[in-house]
Amino acid sequence: MSATRLRRVAGGLCVVACAVSGPAAAATIVVDSTFDDLDQPPNGNCTLREAIVAANTNAPVDGCAAGQPGPGITDVVAVPAGIYVLAIAGSGEDQAASGDLDLTDSVSLEGAGARSTVIDADGIDRVLDVANVPAAVSRVTLRGGDAGGGNGGGIRNAGTLTVLGCAISGNTAGGPGGGVRNDNDIFILDSTLAGNVTADHGGGMDDHGTSFVQNSTVSGNAVDGGGAGGGLYNLGGTSMTVLSATITGNSAGAGSALHNGGTTAVTNTLLAGSCDGAVATSNGGNLESPGDTCGLDAASDQVGVPSPELGPLADNGGETDTHALLTGSPAIDTAETPLCPDLDQRGLGRPFDGDHDGTADCDVGAFELRLPLTIFEDGFESGDTSRWSQTVP
Repeated sequence: MSATRLRRVAGGLCVVACAVSGPAAAATIVVDSTFDDLDQPPNGNCTLREAIVAANTNAPVDGCAAGQPGPGITDVVAVPAGIYVLAIAGSGEDQAASGDLDLTDSVSLEGAGARSTVIDADGIDRVLDVANVPAAVSRVTLRGGDAGGGNGGGIRNAGTLTVLGCAISGNTAGGPGGGVRNDNDIFILDSTLAGNVTADHGGGMDDHGTSFVQNSTVSGNAVDGGGAGGGLYNLGGTSMTVLSATITGNSAGAGSALHNGGTTAVTNTLLAGSCDGAVATSNGGNLESPGDTCGLDAASDQVGVPSPELGPLADNGGETDTHALLTGSPAIDTAETPLCPDLDQRGLGRPFDGDHDGTADCDVGAFELRLPLTIFEDGFESGDTSRWSQTVP
């Protein structure tokens, strides 16, 4: 994907435009090898590491074309389907020569789909380290990162980073942020943070800046050792916005779903677990299960729900795994429809009449249930035949 992705949020909440490619003058550097090398002298291939160095330095590296310099130019590193295992050991280095992949210039890292393009740090370091630059990563899986005692097992961000259609999974950190540590601005869209672990706080993400999480699943992340924020952690003095997200199955000493010490606003979000610190603003359409710890106080919020009736984290279509809503889930058609995005995490249209009451309303969370209508709606041949001809888009 090399086009600007725009998500509309009605009602004046926010509008997020996620540029995942640079202007026309930018270079597109195509990776042609799954090996991890930075060859001197060159051998003619273009590895992922070499492509990133070429984009960072605006100079050719081995078989990779040079990035283009200049303000406002974002070079594209195109990463075809494949498993890219990082193999040059050496953490603490910040020029992408060893260990993690450092983005030090404006770079858009674009895969062929999160199910087919996989970057695996294989435990040698975190996966991505973003300097104070605008950057983007889209349609890839980032896994196997290990930040040691540092922050951000999958991603450490000090820039303005857009994450679109990605899976950030199976990463670890001794410091805050098993999956992601954000120190500046981050936009996480249509993505899944799953199975990340930290020994400190913020299993899925530790936010020390400004974060926006939309149409995303935060599942099965953990804080070992009694820290807070199994799914998401928002530091005091910082800002987090969560829209149409599913947060479930995370664990921590406090706030298995969410820790809020700053300003957190939630809308149309499913929180299965507990909160440590009430959210600052609820715009409605949220669901908390099983308790009432998040301070959800809008008229359309649901709290104390015994079970959200979710399926397991699975491939339910789309590029990233989601939790499907089971038939009868209280999340079906109970979100604030004017405030929901036009598509769900899988890229399917919202709203849809999931409870078949004749009115299409959005579902709470990242997944929009789309069950087909049966021919005999009431189960009998003598039923309401006026509904037989209905079709489902």
